[in-house]
Amino acid sequence: MKTLVELMRRHPELRLIELHPGSGLYDCLGLWREELDVLCHFNLAGSTLAFRHLAPPSTSEDRPTWWREDPWRYPEMWQEHDLVSEIEQRLGLASAEPGPARPGTIALGVVAELSARLAFGEQSLRFRSGWNDSTGMDGCYVRDWCPRYLGPDTWKPKAKWATRFWALSRSRSGPMRMLDLKTGAIDGGMDLWAMYQKGAGIRELAWELEGQWRGLEG
Repeated sequence: MKTLVELMRRHPELRLIELHPGSGLYDCLGLWREELDVLCHFNLAGSTLAFRHLAPPSTSEDRPTWWREDPWRYPEMWQEHDLVSEIEQRLGLASAEPGPARPGTIALGVVAELSARLAFGEQSLRFRSGWNDSTGMDGCYVRDWCPRYLGPDTWKPKAKWATRFWALSRSRSGPMRMLDLKTGAIDGGMDLWAMYQKGAGIRELAWELEGQWRGLEG
């Protein structure tokens, strides 16, 4: 998740989408650009694809077709900065430095921090988009917890609008908080972007969000 945030900090044109390719077989976060040009999938399950140790990538021109499609084929000991730079290269993105903070990247940074903190607990963080996109199992639609959609009734405008909203929960039946990536605000009155502008750091915001969450669960 932190890798995705770093890529989005470097490339403001990138957006996040939840995808379930293979008729729902896979559970992925994807990076996409305008017109829903999806660049790559990141498997949320944390499978061996993400962690297995392989030789350094080839730099020859006759790379196999999977080379561009699979950004996880790298030595596991690489540092995060090197990893992000390698993914940039494999996706054909220009090398870039992180840009100024934006509501969406700050909000996702808080989610990444909280997700890492809860990853090995009894209930890890569930992070779901307002747009459900499955190639056959459930179809594609705006999820019912999203605000009411008033735009054109075709899938691209709906998908681009609904991926602005994300639900955070710690179980299927537990309390849910809705995050707006455009404003950096969470329903219930917590404005991550405003708090960041006043001096709160990512870790501090993650602690605050977790504390409010535990209050809801109690």
